[in-house]
Amino acid sequence: MKQSNAILLALAALIVGFVGGLLFAAYKGPPPGLEEARRPASSFDLKPESQPDADLEAKMAELKAQIEANAGKPGPYIQAGNLLFDHERFDEAVRYYEKAIELEPENADVLTDAGICYRQLKQPDKAVSYFRRARKADPGHPNSALNLGIVLLHDLGDKKAALEAWREYLALNPQGPRADMIRRVVAQIESGG
Repeated sequence: MKQSNAILLALAALIVGFVGGLLFAAYKGPPPGLEEARRPASSFDLKPESQPDADLEAKMAELKAQIEANAGKPGPYIQAGNLLFDHERFDEAVRYYEKAIELEPENADVLTDAGICYRQLKQPDKAVSYFRRARKADPGHPNSALNLGIVLLHDLGDKKAALEAWREYLALNPQGPRADMIRRVVAQIESGG
């Protein structure tokens, strides 16, 4: 009887430890929205696994041919930007996003993606500018509000402006994938944390 109690106790301790570890990892994970901030707004969860450079170069060659064949259309530029973004080649990705923005200046997804690139390139002021342009182009665009808050808080230290951006995000997307985490961060900042 004692041996079975010991086994049950050990199993219970293992389960409690596992659940505790998951909760700790969720609470102490990356800054809110970091994964979303690094993902192109227009690509959803389609980030490829690591691919060889030859595959990337072949896809880029196809996209460059599409760009030439479809002069004046933003689609191939956006696709090229997203592909390079997914491979964390932000300096190259942003050049394609910039060209797409020239052709379609009110595309909030592309403006947001360009802003994310500028953040990754350590240009937070430029990132904020692009997120604000996206907010102006589409006030109902939650990702631009989310990412604006991230850069304002984590890169520029502007808690007040970050709170404003995140309140807009929560108003737009109260059940969004980052909403609960953003609510916790907002509450922590408001309580002086």
